[in-house]
Amino acid sequence: DPHALVGTLPLGLKQWITIARALLSEPKILILDESSAALDFDSTERLFAKMRALRDRGATVLIVTHRIAELVRISDRATVFRDGRDVGVLEKADITERNLLALMTGEDRGTSHANTHVPIPRGEERALKARDLQVWPGAKSFDFDLRRGEVVGIAGLDGQGQDAFVRVLAGVMPAAGGLVQVADREGHWSPVRNLQE
Repeated sequence: DPHALVGTLPLGLKQWITIARALLSEPKILILDESSAALDFDSTERLFAKMRALRDRGATVLIVTHRIAELVRISDRATVFRDGRDVGVLEKADITERNLLALMTGEDRGTSHANTHVPIPRGEERALKARDLQVWPGAKSFDFDLRRGEVVGIAGLDGQGQDAFVRVLAGVMPAAGGLVQVADREGHWSPVRNLQE
């Protein structure tokens, strides 16, 4: 809706509007801070194409990102900061995941990294389980298990449900369907329907 207030739009559209405002002036220098964080894949590709077009017209584009793949794909030069300090500059030919990670972590993870194994929980004992969970009304239900000693990352674009999923697991938000349960040390299960539980 072209008449909608920007504040009411989804985060991805707000991001595009912010970027479009910057592009309208045909800048000689464009600084983008985590510009693709709220964009889906297609939108990110369109943004990259626009950045390349600006560069080819003589503009300078500075991007700040935590996404290594973006730096590898789009950058002509990359500067890495660690603990607020410039720890290295890489030219196009040297911008690789390995080189970026080495600068970011302060160690060369090249050959030893390939032999590193993900820690696996010692047992199959579950700390939390969700059955027939529906995060939103009308959404497809699913099961979810979290084992003791396990770290699980939940990722997705804004508005895709990962925030709501975590809120439901914590009892901050009620589930639209299904049940979340947490186990005590003796293995007894208790429901999580609200924050107190």
